[in-house]
Amino acid sequence: MEEVAASIADVSDISHRTSNEAELMATGTAEQLVSAEKIQISAKELRDMSQQLQNDLSKFVLCNDV
Repeated sequence: MEEVAASIADVSDISHRTSNEAELMATGTAEQLVSAEKIQISAKELRDMSQQLQNDLSKFVLCNDV
């Protein structure tokens, strides 16, 4: 009986550790998703700024004096 009780306690301990590790992984995954979304927003803003800069620069004409 004692061995069965000890085995059940071991299984319970392993189950709790596995559950805690799964929660940590889920939290890490959620944080990565938030970071990826922020990077995507930043990339879009940078693309928009680049396009605006190209539009602004297209108004200028360079002349070469030869």
